[in-house]
Amino acid sequence: MASPPVPTTPSTFSGVEPDRPQRTLRRSVTPACQNQQLNAGNDAERPRSPARRNIEANPVSPGHSLVIPVREITTWFDATLEEWESALRIVAAVKEQLDEALAPDGYNVGFNAGQAAGQTVFHAHIHVIPRFAGDVENPVGGVRHAVVGRGHYDAG
Repeated sequence: MASPPVPTTPSTFSGVEPDRPQRTLRRSVTPACQNQQLNAGNDAERPRSPARRNIEANPVSPGHSLVIPVREITTWFDATLEEWESALRIVAAVKEQLDEALAPDGYNVGFNAGQAAGQTVFHAHIHVIPRFAGDVENPVGGVRHAVVGRGHYDAG
């Protein structure tokens, strides 16, 4: 079943969807509670899909979304092939919806694995971050800026 269109109200991008239960990830609850909360109201995807879509609670851009496995795993390196395949199908569907709703100029897609990499929520999730021309002064290096001071390079 196809995912519903991406809502474009500001409240959606702050983690609340007006017509659905709030599905933001709370850092102060147990992993089991996080998983329940992440999947509450996620009726758009197939009922037995191993992964789900969620709106990021602390978005870095409009439309910032998460793709989250249903099974309790800490990082995507713990995922099964079925979970990876499901997640990538959902990433593609989210991109298509965001293209139509927001027409971004690009995307950053990825995940943090481990505290040293910046992971703060220890239930695997993939970020789908729409990017817009001018949202940063110089986007060269993209995700390479995760290591501060090492992102810039001569792109020419």
